[in-house]
Amino acid sequence: MPSIFSADWRNEVNAELAGKQPLLGSSSSMAIAQATIGTGAYGSYNGAPVSALVPGSTFGALIEGASVGHLVLGIRDNDVNDSVSIVSCDGTGAYSRLVAAFRASGVVVVPSTLMVGTVSTTGASYGKDISATAIRSSRTETSTVQHAQFYNPNGLVGSIHTNASATAYNTSSDDRLKDFLGTFDPVEAMAVIRADPTCKFAWKVDGSVAVGWGAQSSYTISPDLASPGVGDPGDDDYIPWGMDLSKRTPYLWAVIPWLADRLEAAEAKIAALEARIAALEAA
Repeated sequence: MPSIFSADWRNEVNAELAGKQPLLGSSSSMAIAQATIGTGAYGSYNGAPVSALVPGSTFGALIEGASVGHLVLGIRDNDVNDSVSIVSCDGTGAYSRLVAAFRASGVVVVPSTLMVGTVSTTGASYGKDISATAIRSSRTETSTVQHAQFYNPNGLVGSIHTNASATAYNTSSDDRLKDFLGTFDPVEAMAVIRADPTCKFAWKVDGSVAVGWGAQSSYTISPDLASPGVGDPGDDDYIPWGMDLSKRTPYLWAVIPWLADRLEAAEAKIAALEARIAALEAA
């Protein structure tokens, strides 16, 4: 342990604390005198087991409120695993609930939920929270409002909005940020669609059958159809190739009016031919 947690230092601090008055009011939980400091193993403190802290080289310090069952601050000295943790009692005398851990590596561990404001499932309050199973956000408005914003060195590049009944996942598309080069050639769009046909495939992980495309194959046809990954399956840093299916919409948008025009022209020709046939038959 570092010298600041030596027995002599601890005894001096505890002796000094014993003569102090409460910081605020008369509540025992607010009094400086209600703190005791002990060093040793994390296995127990004042007879109460401390199981919420990860074992290892468990020498550390525990700073505990005088009322058993309150929070304990654990300072762990174990080289690269140094950490400061806040632990609470589970109601049976065991300090088995990890409230938060701050590790020397810069990692902060919150085993339950991290909250800002108060999330309301009825929209009664502003709030955001993050847990191991979900990220939640609530606003009190039913008009169009933002819940999340995404930035890079170019500024705001995306956001998530809600209105009275729906959620929109937006990417930047402001006219003022673009130099338009004309309409997209529908013949070129059709060529891309034909070169990248929809396929039926099975996922290797469980054999489930789906319909879609392969990212690498699509990327060779048009780079905007897929996003490159990193490494190979099984690598520690592996990131699979990905695909944003909305990127295919502009191609369809370009082709559909063109096909509709051709269809209307063909229908007009057919109608004219039918009229001529009808006239010849009536002659």
